[in-house]
Amino acid sequence: MKKLLAVGLALCSALFLFIACGKEREPTAEKRPEGMTMLSSYQLDTSGVDDYEGYVGVKITVGESDLNVTMLGRIGLHMQKDHELVILNETKAVVASATLTAAPDAVWNKIVYAELKGTDSAVLEAGISYYILSKEAKGDFWYGEETATAANPYFSIDGVVMTKDLYDVSFMKNTQNCVLGPVDFVFSVAA
Repeated sequence: MKKLLAVGLALCSALFLFIACGKEREPTAEKRPEGMTMLSSYQLDTSGVDDYEGYVGVKITVGESDLNVTMLGRIGLHMQKDHELVILNETKAVVASATLTAAPDAVWNKIVYAELKGTDSAVLEAGISYYILSKEAKGDFWYGEETATAANPYFSIDGVVMTKDLYDVSFMKNTQNCVLGPVDFVFSVAA
């Protein structure tokens, strides 16, 4: 009887470890951010990367109205470490940044969000291009360049970008309405 009990306990322990270790890390309970998001709808690429160190994201060009950004985000699945998120302007100057931790400020549609550092909002000016980036480390999975999102009336999604150092940004052609990571941001249209 003791052997049978020990075997049963061992099998239960093994099953628990299999389930706990093999499961994707899901974001915490949803708490939708206030405002609109770039990724109001998206389709994840079926492939991804977990051995890259550097920044991945998207290049956008703001339309006819300024945008007020309040949060930056990234896909929450597979997120193992904290992430630095940044917005760069065309000259590669940092416009806004945020640190995404295991305790995000908002969660929606499997994207986790962090409030901006040092300010309530940052302005993305009309007619200017920006890079929205997440710093990735080896072992943290992110989705590839075929992650697609719907177009919107407030900015164009020019395509996916990568950089090792925030200065030499590589732009992938023919990736309009696609996002690496995927990264995201929460915004409102300036009055």
